[in-house]
Amino acid sequence: KAFKYWKSLSTLEIPDSVKKIGPDAFLFCLSLENIKISNSLRKIESRTFDYCESLKSIEIPDSIKEIGKNAFYNCRSLKSVKIGESVKKIGRSAFDSCDSLKTIQLPNSVIEIEDHAFRGCDSLKTIQIPNSVTRIGDCAFWGCEKLTELKIGESVNEIGASAFDYCDLKNVEIPETVTDIGYSAF
Repeated sequence: KAFKYWKSLSTLEIPDSVKKIGPDAFLFCLSLENIKISNSLRKIESRTFDYCESLKSIEIPDSIKEIGKNAFYNCRSLKSVKIGESVKKIGRSAFDSCDSLKTIQLPNSVIEIEDHAFRGCDSLKTIQIPNSVTRIGDCAFWGCEKLTELKIGESVNEIGASAFDYCDLKNVEIPETVTDIGYSAF
């Protein structure tokens, strides 16, 4: 909770000497617009950048293996996210309610998209689930009202309940690897 509620912080550069940042470290840093994340971090902990409402874009370095739950929850100005090539898991509600998010690049390293990961990302129009993903959690993209195009990777075997509910999907391709589609998934 090192910088929690620091309302005047607008730019943050985390040097490579930083190996770990605890949960809630930058929670409610309402003026934070720019972040450069250390190449030494392995995980973005729970609620690290929760409610950083001025954050516009984020590039997650290749050193990160996991994005924790609520890591970027309610970052309402976040428009683009580039996720590094080592991220395996996108945690529960990691980008939930980032309603300005237009583009997200998911690398082929991602195995699991947990429940509510991108719920309520109203501006997201297309998503390509890479071939590495095996599970799309419950409500993962629920309420992404402008989401019209979806390509699901060839390794997905589970699509959770309401995963794409309240989306405006026009074209969906479900691969033969899918064995479980949850209630009201689409």
